[in-house]
Amino acid sequence: VFGSARDITDRKRLLHSLEESAARVRDLYDHAPCGYFSLDAEGCLVHVNATLQQWLGSAVVESHTRFSDLLQGESRRRFHDHFIELTLQERAPEIEIEIAPPGAPRRVVRINATAVRDGRGDFLMSRTVAVDVTAQHEALQQVRCLLHDQSAMLNSDLVGMVKLASRTVIWKNTAMERMLGYGPGELEGADVRSLYAR
Repeated sequence: VFGSARDITDRKRLLHSLEESAARVRDLYDHAPCGYFSLDAEGCLVHVNATLQQWLGSAVVESHTRFSDLLQGESRRRFHDHFIELTLQERAPEIEIEIAPPGAPRRVVRINATAVRDGRGDFLMSRTVAVDVTAQHEALQQVRCLLHDQSAMLNSDLVGMVKLASRTVIWKNTAMERMLGYGPGELEGADVRSLYAR
């Protein structure tokens, strides 16, 4: 019987270290606070991290799934144009789209993508980051509603309002002009004493 032995301790340590490093990278990829995904030249999903999969809820994401099929209406058209531009350049301009998969909350996401190309320069896949900006959009919508309500109140035909600075009219609504018998713009810059009853 002839036998031989070789010390592979260093090799085992190296493999273990590589496995730990790969696990850390995978953890960062999957549990980042943003969605990561890659699309092939046909716009089909190649890679999806756990965050994006969670956003998509019960939507079935397979290798032949087109990302645009997970979008609707204007978002689908905007993403289609974005993806075509990406296949022709190194990166496409950042866009915002709405994903509304069945069984999951609607989200507005900001998409940023770069192209991966082969040695000949042909498009292989995208490297895409999706950041959830739903809260910012909802806050902006609330501000718009408040501004609309405020504008409606200030421009009311029933309640006259005037803003004065240094005893001079710097703003007034149409109701105030009408109540006092002035034409549009005639009160602008008027001294407050001209409003007093004589």
